[in-house]
Amino acid sequence: MGDLIYGNVKKIIDDCTFEITVTQRSRNNYFDYLNNEKVKLISCDSPNEIQENQFQIEDLEKSEIVMVKFSVKSRQNDGSLLGDLKIV
Repeated sequence: MGDLIYGNVKKIIDDCTFEITVTQRSRNNYFDYLNNEKVKLISCDSPNEIQENQFQIEDLEKSEIVMVKFSVKSRQNDGSLLGDLKIV
């Protein structure tokens, strides 16, 4: 059971890079690196369908890798996805 991170995730399909703006995060320091906002999607089954997707993300500055699950809650007017990131 991982702690939840709530954030606005904007998808860039070509290179499977997500731009994450964290709106709220767990008090667990393990999630602090997500504040860098840009993470690379390591494994991506279908970039066009992110619903309930489980994947690895890598912090582009610290080169840390973690497996997370992204659950889409809604899609914003600008195409951004609003949802939960959870460590699995």
